[in-house]
Amino acid sequence: MCKAGRQPLQYISISDSKKRCKTPIESSLFYNQLKALGFEYGKSLTVIGDCFRSDDEFVAEMSLPSSAFDSLKRHSLHPSILDGALQTVVLCYQNQNEAETQDRPIPVKISSLRVHIPMEPNMFVIGKKAQSNSLGTMLNLFIVNSYGDIVVEVKGYEVKNINSENKQFDISDKLYHIIWTPVNIDQNTSGEIGKILSITFTSEAKRSLENVFRDENIFSVALPFNYDQVSVQELLEVLFKNIMFNPDRDQWRKTSEYKIEDQQLYINQICKLSFDEPSHRKNTFNENEVIELRSVHQESLQNLIFVPKMDTLSNQVMSPSYVKLKVTSVLCSDTWTPRIITHGIGELDPWKYNSKDGHEVILSEVSGYLENNHIDSSSTSCCFTPSNNRQTGNSKKEEFISCFPCTASNFVYIPKICVLEKTLFPLYRPGMLLEIVLYFSLLAEINDKNPLIAFVDTELSLNGRLLDCVLQTSKRNIIQFNNTMSLITALPKTTFHLILLTNNFNRLEEILSKQVQAEVKAYSFSDLVNKIMEREIRHRFPNTSLVLINYDQVLCQENLSKVMFQVRRLLSAKQTRPLFDGIEFPTKQSDITLSFKQKPCGNKNLLASHIPVVISKDRMFSKHATYIIIGGLTGLGWELLTAMASRGGGVLIPISRRGPNDQQLQNIDEVRRKYGCVIECIQADISVFSLISNAFNQIKTTFPEQAIKGIFHGAAVVDDALLPDMTEDKFDKVLSPKTIGTWNLHLLAKDLTLDFFVLHSSISSAFGNAGQTNYGAGNAFQDAIAFHRRGLGLAGQSINWGALKLGLVQKKTEEHLKSQGFPAMKETEIVQCFIHSLFINSEQIICGTIDWKTVMKISPDMIHLTSRLHPILEDLNLLDTTIIKQNKISYIHFVKSEELQTLSTRQKQTKVLKTVSQIAADTCTIELSIIQPKTTLSSLGIDSMKGMSFINSVYKYTSCKIPVITILEEDATIESIADLIFK
Repeated sequence: MCKAGRQPLQYISISDSKKRCKTPIESSLFYNQLKALGFEYGKSLTVIGDCFRSDDEFVAEMSLPSSAFDSLKRHSLHPSILDGALQTVVLCYQNQNEAETQDRPIPVKISSLRVHIPMEPNMFVIGKKAQSNSLGTMLNLFIVNSYGDIVVEVKGYEVKNINSENKQFDISDKLYHIIWTPVNIDQNTSGEIGKILSITFTSEAKRSLENVFRDENIFSVALPFNYDQVSVQELLEVLFKNIMFNPDRDQWRKTSEYKIEDQQLYINQICKLSFDEPSHRKNTFNENEVIELRSVHQESLQNLIFVPKMDTLSNQVMSPSYVKLKVTSVLCSDTWTPRIITHGIGELDPWKYNSKDGHEVILSEVSGYLENNHIDSSSTSCCFTPSNNRQTGNSKKEEFISCFPCTASNFVYIPKICVLEKTLFPLYRPGMLLEIVLYFSLLAEINDKNPLIAFVDTELSLNGRLLDCVLQTSKRNIIQFNNTMSLITALPKTTFHLILLTNNFNRLEEILSKQVQAEVKAYSFSDLVNKIMEREIRHRFPNTSLVLINYDQVLCQENLSKVMFQVRRLLSAKQTRPLFDGIEFPTKQSDITLSFKQKPCGNKNLLASHIPVVISKDRMFSKHATYIIIGGLTGLGWELLTAMASRGGGVLIPISRRGPNDQQLQNIDEVRRKYGCVIECIQADISVFSLISNAFNQIKTTFPEQAIKGIFHGAAVVDDALLPDMTEDKFDKVLSPKTIGTWNLHLLAKDLTLDFFVLHSSISSAFGNAGQTNYGAGNAFQDAIAFHRRGLGLAGQSINWGALKLGLVQKKTEEHLKSQGFPAMKETEIVQCFIHSLFINSEQIICGTIDWKTVMKISPDMIHLTSRLHPILEDLNLLDTTIIKQNKISYIHFVKSEELQTLSTRQKQTKVLKTVSQIAADTCTIELSIIQPKTTLSSLGIDSMKGMSFINSVYKYTSCKIPVITILEEDATIESIADLIFK
């Protein structure tokens, strides 16, 4: 590897790109494919010629028509050129035959566009997929001239695939999330009198407030005790007893969930999840998962990530000449070599230069424990029976170090002869071994006994005493300087050798220009003195014989093994060990020491556990991790357990109150055999802390090498009842697994480093559901816990599931839910939504198929959620169905509590009767004068459909819900309905 500078990308080799793209496509076929997709172009836009493509890259010739030549110089970017470049997306979608599902790519957006140099009539479009799935593709495009110079750069060209099959499973129609939307308060209320609620603790204070706000609409409550001597709960109970709630529909609709932050009022709203999908998910560090360190930025190590790495050598018998180290720490330094491979090899490939997976980091030095030399890959037992893979007590205590170059990872393979016992170093510090090795290679180049003078640049944080120790092995003395002026003053007139340990050319120039010898030998390293500096020195100082030691040759296996023998002999010698005592090893500010231990040595070490592991959607679960599924033997839990097993989950632990039956055991065996995972069933009640705690201890004991990385809580009990029939026992029965169980899991998991803490909630907590106050309360608690954990910096997510078709729901119930606007999701849709929800990792996601038009028409409960559902209803043009038309219903005043209290009973009944009459007239589209108190609803033509509209309107205007059967009775009249509402 040779150190190379990095300049902004300006050139791409067209010939190299064509070599990678071996499938030719003629221009006529290209435009026929566009035509098949519904895109036809005129002569001025038919600019793409012959093309070449591979699975993820393409090259297309572009030639402008002669009619566009004159206007070419008048545009920074000619429209025909941009349009032609965007046309090339068809090269990413090749339908081979008619039987295949026809892909239909539609351009959505581009992230950035940059014009570098003037355009030419004949150019090339080079493109490559940045990411791709069945729903869409992200491309990067370069338009280059015939020499390969970049003319136009297009980043983030997003294309959506809208074929019919994808549309059927478009999960964006089934996913919703909750956002906080700023509320703009209009200070100009146009004369509207607002309500004021005042709470006082003395009657005198109450009277004073009423006198001050005499002309205002104030409602005062005096609480008859000293607030300092009561609890908050007692205070609220007395307050509620003294307040008559205002049933005004507008009040309830406008007091959904609000919050105030930075003097801004926000409303809690539900909206559809956007189509955009992140490129990756960030998981936590797992010491047993093979991962590789990457840098997001190509110029620095400021933003580090881990990516999963294919451990190819573990799938075969490892060469006896190599050992596998389980890494405890690595040093990444740019003193001797570039810190990332992209720089090290001078890579100009645009796709690697802009790699979304980051740039591989080169380790300068590594320490770790020896792993077994032979890996058994015949089964998954190597992952799940840790006792077979554990190292012996002696080997685990024996830590080794090496400076053999490789990419930074938590597991590395190193030639056996290139490692040393760490105990050989009295006071080991990262970087010591590499420096000693390089000094031995320097000593090997010095063949005479001439005096040695060294300049050691303090900016490189090198240790001069290590150089002394190495030179003393051959009984050589050296004079060292850290200051150029001191060195120049001390330069002898006799023959000597210079050792230059600096990468600062100005200092090199200053030193070499002052030496007066006819000829002097100067020693340095190729990675300190680059090619430009070397040529300058050889040209300007011909009397200096410059000897550059190649860093890469020193560290190759053959040479390093020889040097390591010398290092071992040096460190083992009794007479040299005292020389190392008290050596302070300086640390370069830009160096990074990464520790894979829980408690690193030294405050400057970076913990691997603090670096995120970037994973793709299909690699979220690990063979080296344990996932706990509460309620994982039936229904939703079993479907998701199977999905996790199929996607790489290693150890899956379903926990239920009951053990598995024979059929469930058979299903478990099938999944085990099919996916090579471990499934261990545990019987425990999560609402009893001692039982669930014992279960966790059992898991940790049984699988110590597979850390718990995910907890999925799906246990639930349903016991519905309307509020008058709701009992404390029903509440406790339903709340126990949802609240106590959830809190127990939180307590047991708060000290675990989890990727997932997922709570399977229900849309009942988001929308409410008649008869399920207990179930809704339990799910709301789970939603809150997800946010609570996120606030603590822990994993936490709640998924509010809608109706699910899992074979357990009765057909009658399923049909009823569908008629209410909640059709059940199929198993494949459930799994898709689950995986997508985990991948985007939002605190709360609502998953369900919802027919909003039917919901707003059939379910009067939803009327009160209009403000929260505003983004959805606005998008679907359904807001008109929720707007009360004031010009038609100005007669409805009885719901104002102040006016209601002033009316006599007879007057109240009259108000209600008039209201019901007007609602019936509006529902049946007839004149109000036709309707009398004794008029039957059946005579007005109110059937089941109109009946639901009638019920919704009654609920909308009166906050009173009446049963459907009441209005469908033959003798139901306007008067009987009004009496029912009044009561």
